[in-house]
Amino acid sequence: MGVAAPATRTTWRWILWGLAAVACAIGLLAIVFLARNLMGDEPGPALYTESDLPEAPPDSHNGWAMLRDAQCARSDRLDRARQLVTEALDSELTATDFAEQRVIADDSLTEAIATCAKAFDAPRFADACPMDFEVQCPALAIFQCQRLLAYRALEAAAEGRGAEGVQVADRLLDGTLDYAQTARGLLGQMVAQHSLEDTLTLVEVLARWLSHDEVSPLLARLRAFDPDLLRPELALIGEYLRTLHAIDLVKSSTSGDLPGWLLDEGATRATIDAAYRRAAGGEVLDIPVQKQGLLWWFHNPVGKLLLDTLMQAGPVWDDLRARDEAIRDKRDALLRG
Repeated sequence: MGVAAPATRTTWRWILWGLAAVACAIGLLAIVFLARNLMGDEPGPALYTESDLPEAPPDSHNGWAMLRDAQCARSDRLDRARQLVTEALDSELTATDFAEQRVIADDSLTEAIATCAKAFDAPRFADACPMDFEVQCPALAIFQCQRLLAYRALEAAAEGRGAEGVQVADRLLDGTLDYAQTARGLLGQMVAQHSLEDTLTLVEVLARWLSHDEVSPLLARLRAFDPDLLRPELALIGEYLRTLHAIDLVKSSTSGDLPGWLLDEGATRATIDAAYRRAAGGEVLDIPVQKQGLLWWFHNPVGKLLLDTLMQAGPVWDDLRARDEAIRDKRDALLRG
């Protein structure tokens, strides 16, 4: 067997040195990567705790809890009743028009209205949605009940039973005001504000259809209510607490798409806390895009993925603040007559 030429041996020597250098670089990169992700910052104290949320009443006295376990019924007549309410709230539909188009009740409509009436007749209607993700909260059922009880109030008023219609609307107004003061998280506040705004529009329609004396109980309730008791900031508090719970879930994960060891909780929390602190001070809820550059994954990749999902909360918070102002303006306009 021949001996390799000196030039060939030199070439192989450089190749081996090159491979060794690449291996060292990769090893050093891996060490730095592991060090940065395994030795993260310690998080500071939380901005909010569950003690910052309104205390929920017992389930036996809370209409919200009654709807939590209720099933949202579906039928053509239910859909038509909700559609008719939308038409009445969105247009100058007269009582006569409504009476002519009213839905002939069947079992599904009667039972659904009875379920909603029972919930809104409870002493309280307060959000008790837990801050974890283990319980399905009744956002859809609440929105459906607002429409169905509005239908019942409008139907009674259109058929000449004004006192009954006002009584139903009064219980609905009381419940939606309670819910708007206690709704926690972005979804809860969205449903609460939409429901309250639509209920105020219901009062506006009843004021057109009925005499001033008939609707005076509704106006008295609005006059007694302090709009400063509305708490849109509960959207921030609830969403912040749910985010902390999501971080805890990721921390406990050792595998899958979001392994906990790739989460720098301190750095993630620092970004979240800064954004929520600014939002609580009246600014927009803005979390900068995290996945920027080719090496975004080098430090805290799981935290950056979580932070990027939170960017969707900003526009919702802006809408809630604007809707809160619209609700206050609508209340004042109703009281001015």
